[in-house]
Amino acid sequence: MTTSKIEQRKLLKNGLGFCLVLCTVLFALEFVTSYFVKHSSDAQTGKINLVMQHEIDPEIMMFGSSVAEVGLDANTIEKKTQRATYNMGIDGTKISASEFLIDEFLSYSKNCETVVIGMAFFSFTKSEKLNAPERFLAYKSNPFVKQNIFNIQPALGNKLYYVPFYSFIVANHTYYKNAFYGLKNVMNSKASFTDSLKGFVPHDTEYYDTRKNGKQLDYIGIDSSAVNDYKRIIQKIKAHDIQPILVLMPMHINGQESFSNFATYREQAKKLSQEMEVHLYDFFDHDVTTQDKYYYNNGHLNATGANVFSNVLADSLNSIIKTNKTK
Repeated sequence: MTTSKIEQRKLLKNGLGFCLVLCTVLFALEFVTSYFVKHSSDAQTGKINLVMQHEIDPEIMMFGSSVAEVGLDANTIEKKTQRATYNMGIDGTKISASEFLIDEFLSYSKNCETVVIGMAFFSFTKSEKLNAPERFLAYKSNPFVKQNIFNIQPALGNKLYYVPFYSFIVANHTYYKNAFYGLKNVMNSKASFTDSLKGFVPHDTEYYDTRKNGKQLDYIGIDSSAVNDYKRIIQKIKAHDIQPILVLMPMHINGQESFSNFATYREQAKKLSQEMEVHLYDFFDHDVTTQDKYYYNNGHLNATGANVFSNVLADSLNSIIKTNKTK
């Protein structure tokens, strides 16, 4: 064998060895980082961890986007209904993108009687992109997470599951920040975190009119695929002998009037509730929608508004939620 061939084989062997070591290091780093993220108690990632690790099982579970997160005071509702309550609203996330959370919760819950879905004006627009995947990236091996990703953003799914170490591209500063928080929790032997507000995120802010201008009217997209997402999720909840309730979260009258087809959105929600035989609470005509003091912008209640609205909602829930639950 010539010297050049020996050198080539040596280079190849060394190259393969280097790649093996590098892959081992990257795999270990990916695993360790996700492990610590799963122990974070910070913000949205912390809330997701509670469900994914089966640490909460309230009688009333509430899902939705930011309008639900800032508008549903879990403690107020819990006190008035006398049922354990948690607000699992995730900001910037439509219900279809939270389906993995609902699936995981339904897979283990033994106490839940009622699932409240807080709806916003964009609830029936088509989902084409996942918001902030770094919040649930640590659970990419979970079958519900995988299915949710491929349902909404298959291109991301193909890269995340079939391109080695693509997680490092999806991860951002928030992901690594949560890994740091999780590391601190592990070092302090903090198994879980105490959330005194039970997922509710109050905003003590004065009202600001967020309309683009007084004359421009936006159009609310209503897509059949988004409606079908709701139907599928409602069927899943019912299949677990849990009562789903749809709530059209209050929106400031200025926000309602900035859409040309706002009435169509309300009618679609009503049609959905009738077809699926679930309760729908439409609060768009409630007095709370006309008073600036209850909002911090046209779509979100402030802390005062959330307290007022949660009392009203709790009264409504008391009139219909099941008193005898069988699992």
